[in-house]
Amino acid sequence: MLGRNTVGSVPSPAAVDGVPMGAGIEDVLQLLGAPVELSLAPDGMLLIWRERRYDYDRFEFNPSRGLSRLSLDPVLGSALSNLKLILERGTLREERVAVLFNREGRVVAVSQRDAENRRLR
Repeated sequence: MLGRNTVGSVPSPAAVDGVPMGAGIEDVLQLLGAPVELSLAPDGMLLIWRERRYDYDRFEFNPSRGLSRLSLDPVLGSALSNLKLILERGTLREERVAVLFNREGRVVAVSQRDAENRRLR
């Protein structure tokens, strides 16, 4: 079985490129939408947008499915009915955008990383 879980979202690179240095908080929120994290410090504020994607493949083996056709010792049948083997291999990828504001609420830095952790801005 193949699967994917995705949590969160990041703004497009074009939207992030549209954030000018010195922009106010309201302007950034209008351009990029709501962040998933906010961190306040005495010297400024950090807003973070993050998308985490977990791609996986899973193999499940449940011997109890075939037990109804076999006549086994009740103890062995009971033990096997509680056995389930799951093998899962996965990759976690994360895209993120971070915008740093000074005390006056003006943008001083913008950073964007893709899922391969390459810096886009």
